[in-house]
Amino acid sequence: MAREFKFSTGTVVTIDDSIVDIDRTNAKSAVRGLGGIAVGRTCIKISAISGILYFANALMICAYGFAAPSNFSALSINEKMSYPNSILGGKKDNELMAELYNHLAGIIQLGRFK
Repeated sequence: MAREFKFSTGTVVTIDDSIVDIDRTNAKSAVRGLGGIAVGRTCIKISAISGILYFANALMICAYGFAAPSNFSALSINEKMSYPNSILGGKKDNELMAELYNHLAGIIQLGRFK
């Protein structure tokens, strides 16, 4: 069953049995790709996830094929937004972000012990 997380920034994260879908098409946090063109949707296979970085109201899903910074907590908001595999929440989203982190961590842990 799919689970959906809606953040005040407009980002919607949907997680089902095999994919994490990060949708920023209607978000303030739309990622700017090459040439400043908005990149609004990122799909990550659950089986490709290697870890999760979580700091305050920002979360990055580390997965094969996606870049990850050496020090996520030291990045500015704009730098974090440049990664398509990062999820930013507003100041009111801390509890929801923690819930998303726990949900992803549970899925990853279950997958490793099957």
